[in-house]
Amino acid sequence: MKQQPVFEPASAAGRPSNPPTVVSSIDDLSEAQRAMCDDLLSHLAEANMATVNNATLERRRARLWARVFNDWDTDCRIKPPTEIEPRERFPKIKRPNPGLTMEQMRRRAMAHWNRGEIQRVSQHNIELVVYWARRRIVREIRVALVVAHPSIFTRQHWLIIPGEEDVAELVPLVKSEEFVREYGWATEETIGSLRHVEI
Repeated sequence: MKQQPVFEPASAAGRPSNPPTVVSSIDDLSEAQRAMCDDLLSHLAEANMATVNNATLERRRARLWARVFNDWDTDCRIKPPTEIEPRERFPKIKRPNPGLTMEQMRRRAMAHWNRGEIQRVSQHNIELVVYWARRRIVREIRVALVVAHPSIFTRQHWLIIPGEEDVAELVPLVKSEEFVREYGWATEETIGSLRHVEI
């Protein structure tokens, strides 16, 4: 039997009439709650040079909440994300490989750097968005409990969730074209090949 979302039905005040004390799965969220971080998904996509549309939004929501509730529930501590790893130096080609043309070597070097940069930046940004999403859902539950049971949950400081949301903390992914131009590799053929190795 499919579990009913614990946030339904909503009270007249717009909060659940019988809110849960612990949420541990996307199945515990109503449709409205599942969409509560859509703005974060939009900012994440912009930073990671991805595209969010109606066809991909539902899938991205599911992935986000899967990460949020991975070995975590709203009774657990919200750990802040780790610092982003430093960027690798862009590779320089010192001598040619006998089996490859210079153009092929440039493409390989750029593709390798792109893969590492995509992993480094996207992983950091995802961890940051997961952290914010956890803060949002915990605060939502606490507010709902205060509204539903004001005589029990009366501590105002309980509603304060440490940490702030600042989308400027999301690290923008840097395309390798910028480094290509810096090193004088900016041929039209090379630039065109880069479009096929990004996200």
